[in-house]
Amino acid sequence: METIKNIAITSLVLSFFSIFLLGLAGIFVLPHSVSAEDINVTATVEEWVSFAVSPTTTDLGTLVDASGNVSIGSATSGLTLNSNSFDGYSVSIQGANGGLENGIYLIATPAAAATTTCSAAGDGTDAYGAQATSATLTVQSPFNVSGDVVGSVASSSSQSLLSSAYSTSSQSAILTVKASANKFDASGSYSDTLTLTALPNP
Repeated sequence: METIKNIAITSLVLSFFSIFLLGLAGIFVLPHSVSAEDINVTATVEEWVSFAVSPTTTDLGTLVDASGNVSIGSATSGLTLNSNSFDGYSVSIQGANGGLENGIYLIATPAAAATTTCSAAGDGTDAYGAQATSATLTVQSPFNVSGDVVGSVASSSSQSLLSSAYSTSSQSAILTVKASANKFDASGSYSDTLTLTALPNP
């Protein structure tokens, strides 16, 4: 009996000791508590479009010389365009005077969206306007013409000259301005100012 009793006591002591160790383990090994927070990150890329024109001053030369001879004047400017607009962009053109003027007389450009033909035949024809070419950009009517045909650069409204349906990098175009005069036009220096405006497509 004593042997059995001693064994029982020993087992009880071991049991308490085991519980004590488990308790200590519980003190040092606690369940983990996790807390999470999100950070929302934002940034902005602004839409932009830009272009360069060179040269910005052009001379159509002498339309009627001192002997009354008539010729067609022509000058070109190069356009280089860049834009990050996803929907593309357009370039418009508008004249300041409705034609080439010398303060008294006007070599008129046709009404908006119309074309005219420069001519040095006979006494010459009053005509003034522009045309454009590009390997990558869309040239809009009435500027998608060639030869001595030119589109209106009227002052009454801004007209679409070039367009792109997507963002572009270093796209180019050539703008050609042409004019002819009648040999009996008033003498003097004639001029106009063309304003080109580039805007992202809505």
